[in-house]
Amino acid sequence: MNFKDRVEPILTTDDPFLQEFISYLLHDYPGTESSWLKKLLFKAKENPESASTILLLLNVDSADEEVARMLAEGVINSDPSIAPLYLQLVNKLSPDLVLTQKQLIESYISTEAWDFYELLKNGTEDDVWPAFFETLSKLESNYNEHEEFQKAKNIAYTLVQRNWITVDTVVRIFQENLVEESFFYSGILAIYLMRLMKLEQYMEDLAKLLEREDEDLLLDEVCETLISFQSPAVIDAIKPYLSEQETNIYALSIAENIKIEESVDALRNAYYKVERDDSKEMIIEALANQLHSDAEKEINDYVSRRQHGFIIDLDLTSYGYYKVVGIAHPLMSKWVETLHNRA
Repeated sequence: MNFKDRVEPILTTDDPFLQEFISYLLHDYPGTESSWLKKLLFKAKENPESASTILLLLNVDSADEEVARMLAEGVINSDPSIAPLYLQLVNKLSPDLVLTQKQLIESYISTEAWDFYELLKNGTEDDVWPAFFETLSKLESNYNEHEEFQKAKNIAYTLVQRNWITVDTVVRIFQENLVEESFFYSGILAIYLMRLMKLEQYMEDLAKLLEREDEDLLLDEVCETLISFQSPAVIDAIKPYLSEQETNIYALSIAENIKIEESVDALRNAYYKVERDDSKEMIIEALANQLHSDAEKEINDYVSRRQHGFIIDLDLTSYGYYKVVGIAHPLMSKWVETLHNRA
């Protein structure tokens, strides 16, 4: 049984701990289909006690207009404590999708932001490129990085959708940044564009960037791009980094979210190569989130010898894995008791 087949029946479970586990394992997974998003959003609407967990971790990359509408309705109809979570997800949608909901949520988004979305939808190439360069300039001057980087990604998305940027241009920018001591924002955005353009032939160059330190924004984009390929070749490219203390955090995130047999095999092998318990624990989390029965040997080896997690919620991870995969474990009652006491 594959990952999607295991998740589908319990996507909106009434078990709050299982719901939390599922929300975590879908957070960085790029295969969250629109049908799943709609089910999760309906669950958040009908069960306010589950809303925070679902909305905080929801990935809306594959959203459609109906998902956008459900998010907009959440903004205007939900409890004031929950509404900002809906709005945060609206802001992650493509500009075109946000604009479909303008009538509902116009007052919740600034006039400046609406003008920006209108520019991307209706502007010409001569309008959009200057906006891109202006945003890059603000980023390089360390102006409001989070907000401006999201704007830059929205513009980059538009450039690809309108065929206003070529593969050659993206590759040139990426390669120019490779020889620099650190990546400029233009280079980081080139990696995002490589994801949109599905330039899988550069996955080895991207994997080598895992060796970079103190460039979190760069590594975040590298991870998302490599995960998006869902390819055995990516697993081959990152294998050397799975058991290295300096690089395994990002490498493990990649392997965790590529739901294929090769990921399970690579993670199982890495488990026996690392010595530190914190590294083993991250591998166990990645294996558990694969929802593959072949990973049970390593997961059992770790959870049977550890009372508590160092850096993950080991009780939740263990409970979720064994519950979903359907394997009995003598510690199940202990995990349930601990989770209830925590709640």
